[in-house]
Amino acid sequence: MLRRKFNVRLHESADPLPKAPYVVISNHANFFDPWIVGHYTTEPIAIMMNEFGFKASAMTRWYLRNVGCFSKKKGQSDAQSVKRAMKSLRAGYTLLVFPEGQASWSGKTQPIYPGIERITKKVKAPLVLYRLRGNFVSKPWWSTGPARKGEITVFRKVISAQEVTERTADELRQEICSFIQHNDVKACADVSFSGTDITAGMEMVLWYCPHCHSRNTLKMDKNTVRCDTCGTEKVFTPNLQIEAPAPKEPRDFYDWYKAQTELVQQDLSAISSTPDRHLIHDSHVSQVKVDYKGRVIMLDTGELDLYGNTLVFSGQDGVQTFPLADLFHPVFQGKNILEFDCNNSDYQFRFTHTALSQWLSYLLYLKGYGDWERTGYIFQQ
Repeated sequence: MLRRKFNVRLHESADPLPKAPYVVISNHANFFDPWIVGHYTTEPIAIMMNEFGFKASAMTRWYLRNVGCFSKKKGQSDAQSVKRAMKSLRAGYTLLVFPEGQASWSGKTQPIYPGIERITKKVKAPLVLYRLRGNFVSKPWWSTGPARKGEITVFRKVISAQEVTERTADELRQEICSFIQHNDVKACADVSFSGTDITAGMEMVLWYCPHCHSRNTLKMDKNTVRCDTCGTEKVFTPNLQIEAPAPKEPRDFYDWYKAQTELVQQDLSAISSTPDRHLIHDSHVSQVKVDYKGRVIMLDTGELDLYGNTLVFSGQDGVQTFPLADLFHPVFQGKNILEFDCNNSDYQFRFTHTALSQWLSYLLYLKGYGDWERTGYIFQQ
């Protein structure tokens, strides 16, 4: 069904699969990526999956477990999931891991979490690398519109068990980073896609007008993004290119997203001299908790402010202060929930008025994301 839905094909250069068990690694940008990659694995498979996915109905949890999924805490190391991965491989199961830890916001492969290369070496298993082209453009994870019809091409490279044994963990990690590195919007610039409601859901991602430089003034309608401040309208094609782009302005969705991250880094460049500088504000934020049936439980409502050294939630029940030195693993959950760990407790905030990507970008770059981008992997968090 997915092959027809997304027009999935295996590239003719793909290496033949080795004998199971082996470790499968892929880039990640589409909710259906596990099924797309899993389609090319004929043996029983164990899938390392974000634990948030198990916060759902009993039927969904039953389905996930029966197709081989097991949970891992998103955005951080998880000793229990590592043990489960090792156990699965030693029992003869193929293991599927998306080492970015979360789906890409922009279609560009994100820094990976190291560790899977060491697991692979310990069990002396072959390593099967996949790179998916067209998965993000076909259906970005944040999109609330219908999937676009185009083409998803699957590339595959196999590193034998002998090569895994001979190479160092660092060499394997670099090989993984190099092969799965991909910019889907750029790669699909000349690929034909068809679809409607291209900007549906984009309000969770885009928040900056590159024409007048205002923030949080964008409105999305069908295929168009409009700035309420300057009135500029940008029309997106189904493959996320911008029709008739203005000189020195973004030519596609990735360019727009990159302009936002550059603005964030520019804002943060002065933090060392003014660590208490106010950065962003939202007056309509809910503190929530998602239970294991997938229900979002409201805990409090109020305002959220980010400073160079502190995140502050001013709710009806009082003020909560989160020093950034004690705040770790900021990630998104669902489509509009920010989650992080502070002093060994998890916190979740839901956004309905400002783009979640704005808050996550500031927090990530404050925690060292720029260094992770340069190396290709995450460290010292």
